[in-house]
Parts: sequence; C-alpha cells; structure tokens
Amino acid sequence: MAYEGKYLLVNYVKHNSPAPGEVKGYKTAWTENDLRTMLSDLLTKSNAWEEYFGNVGPAQANIIHYYKYKTTTLDSAVSNVNRYRELCR
Repeated sequence: MAYEGKYLLVNYVKHNSPAPGEVKGYKTAWTENDLRTMLSDLLTKSNAWEEYFGNVGPAQANIIHYYKYKTTTLDSAVSNVNRYRELCR
C-alpha cells in the first residue's frame, strides 16, 4: 500500500527507498489474506507501518475502518455509469 505524500508513485512501484520493499510493498494484486494480515499487523506490530509503507515514521493510527463492497464486473460497472448518465440528462 502506498503512503500519500512520502514518496513518488514510481518509487513505490519499483520498491525504491523510502518506499517499502517487495515483500509487503507494491503488489499488482492483494489477496483477501494479504489485506487481513496487513490490517492486523498495522494494529499490533510496532514496526508494521515501516514494513508496509516504507520510511514514514511510527504508527499513524489506533483504529482502521474498512468496508467490503460487492464485487462487480467491468461490463456491469460501465452499464451502471451509462444508466446514471441517462438519468442526469
């Protein structure tokens, strides 16, 4: 996961310091288990913020809120946008 205002996106994608390394930094896709582990680590491990976000200093939160949304296909998303556009005319 990238950390806003701490490094350039290109550094994050290429794992260049101060962005995080390959193990817990940029991935083309995060699995449900990856996210579950990350959220748990961020709340329980003292060094997790640096592992996941790079050299950004100590933990930045005591609580993390996240929401699960229904997965939708690209075709369905495009159809929804087109329907919304029609309603706005």
